[in-house]
Amino acid sequence: MCRFVGYKGKSIPIADLLIKSENSLIIQSIDAKESKKPVNGDGFGVGWYPDHNDLIPGVFTSIEPAWSNRNLLRLSEKIISPCFFAHVRDATIGMPVTQLNCHPFRYGKYLWMHNGFIDSFKLIRRYLMKDLSDDAFNMIEGNTDSEFCFSYFLNQINMDQNVSTEDLAANMMAMIENLRLALCHLEITSHSMLNFAVTDGENIILTRAVCGKNIEAPTLYYSNTDDAVIFASEPLNKVRDNWQKLPTNSVFVMDKENSIEILQL
Repeated sequence: MCRFVGYKGKSIPIADLLIKSENSLIIQSIDAKESKKPVNGDGFGVGWYPDHNDLIPGVFTSIEPAWSNRNLLRLSEKIISPCFFAHVRDATIGMPVTQLNCHPFRYGKYLWMHNGFIDSFKLIRRYLMKDLSDDAFNMIEGNTDSEFCFSYFLNQINMDQNVSTEDLAANMMAMIENLRLALCHLEITSHSMLNFAVTDGENIILTRAVCGKNIEAPTLYYSNTDDAVIFASEPLNKVRDNWQKLPTNSVFVMDKENSIEILQL
């Protein structure tokens, strides 16, 4: 499984979470503790909202392992941001290691990440492709299940740049329900892992979800203080009292004021 981390709060250097924390994303890229595979070396990406009035996030991706990319180390110490996503990839078999397939994905002001996989994705893609508008179809540049789900999610909000917190959450839940219905219709009974993260720079929606019975989704935690919220596939330090684990088949909803609600899927 991949590993990812995200932040929203007062502006901080990205390196604080990517490099300097006790169990940073860099450490998780080579020695993940709560994943079946400890190494996530099939590329990485960082997406951040600038520390000035710019709604469009910057994105930096590479197919190199995160632990060996000097540019990531240098840039993350200098980029200051109030909201950012970062991801290290363990590529699913059949999904090539290219920059087009590295997370986070961006469209307009939205960033998107995924930890998991959709089983029998080629069948699912063919079945659900009919639902996509031309705009949603044309935004797809790579060939991952993750980016396809991003386009499907954006298609449901009509590629809109101004969507309420409630509508973002509702459309995320609807997308997962449509995936589950497609899997059922195609009689695909093996498991799919659906840990998604999306933000517009103000709201954040996370899912820890699975298609299938009697199995846990990949781990996902969050930690909130008075002025910041962090989420991560694994806690970023050994003091776990400050971290809460999302239950399987739940949705984390954070609005512009950093108020948090947990919904059931």
